[in-house]
Amino acid sequence: MKIWITGVCAFFFLGLQIAFAQQSSQDVIYLKDGTAYWGTIIDEGVSSRVMIRLSGGNVVVVEGRDIERIERGSLDKPKTTVKKKGTTPKQKKPVATKPPKPPREYAFQEKGLYHATSIGALMGKDENSNPVGLCIHHTTGYMFNRRLGAGLGIGFDHYATGGTESVFPVFAEVRGYLTKKKIAPFYAVSGGYGFALRRIRKDVEEAEGGWMFHPALGLRIGADKRKNAFIDIGYRFQRARYTTLFPFSGDVQIKDYQYQRLTMRLGMVF
Repeated sequence: MKIWITGVCAFFFLGLQIAFAQQSSQDVIYLKDGTAYWGTIIDEGVSSRVMIRLSGGNVVVVEGRDIERIERGSLDKPKTTVKKKGTTPKQKKPVATKPPKPPREYAFQEKGLYHATSIGALMGKDENSNPVGLCIHHTTGYMFNRRLGAGLGIGFDHYATGGTESVFPVFAEVRGYLTKKKIAPFYAVSGGYGFALRRIRKDVEEAEGGWMFHPALGLRIGADKRKNAFIDIGYRFQRARYTTLFPFSGDVQIKDYQYQRLTMRLGMVF
């Protein structure tokens, strides 16, 4: 059991290694203090000021006296050095240098339709065991802004590996992202009804579901417009009742559950 749980935790922490990188051909302004601006130069006025539009859309005005050099176009083009008044630039041998990476853009879709799909583990404690189960969930909804979105979802919860307790939840969800960064914390709260599944082959003759509630906190990894990974940790409450008939003895067993399970999920939002 400890090996299984260790593997689940390692599986989730691997999600933190997911990242997305972008590079493109752009103009670069290098300052004397080591700062570099990547984007498109839109104006070089007679006052020696240079205006550059950054990849994120912001416009920066740079004083000519602060510029060390300017690179235009692709990374293979020759470098252009800004001259100072009254000075003659020295001839230097070209040195092969690795240009700095351009800043990654924040392109996460804060408003509009979204889908979230996840798979994870349900971990809890019964009277004589520490069962580990499996959960699969999908939600489709609409983000009104970065901090608030709402949707509807379905799923499958199997509360103990090798057991007979399975629930089909149908729920509503509210979620939001707390910061405007590439790795952003988020909340998700869902509630609804879980339909308990009969298992005739396992002698479960009757199954009755109940209300479900599941709050969770997590991290969205990436700020791409189309797809991003996420991990979260939550706590799931679910009521269910199962009636088992033993054919040989004729005995009837009724189990009334109030599940309380720690959840760890890994998924994609797109």
